[in-house]
Amino acid sequence: MLFLCIMKLFPKSELMEETNLFFALGPTATVMAFDLAKENIWTLDIGHIDLEYMWYLQNAQEKIPVAGRLVNEATKEQNVDIPENEKVKYETSIIKKM
Repeated sequence: MLFLCIMKLFPKSELMEETNLFFALGPTATVMAFDLAKENIWTLDIGHIDLEYMWYLQNAQEKIPVAGRLVNEATKEQNVDIPENEKVKYETSIIKKM
């Protein structure tokens, strides 16, 4: 079923042999990667890579809240609203919506 949804978003004609797809969709990304691998389409689940980078930049020694991101591992209360100055950039970075 997931494979059919992906094929609606990315018709096979658009997926070249050298195409790599990057997903950050929680547990769904793992299942999608498996389904697409059976079709010889390479995928990579990059969930939380942005958080790891933000923690690296902050020299964080523990998993701390990051502005505009939901950090389910952080124990402190957090605001997950996207800052206004980042919202336009975020919205224009979306290629396709499901």
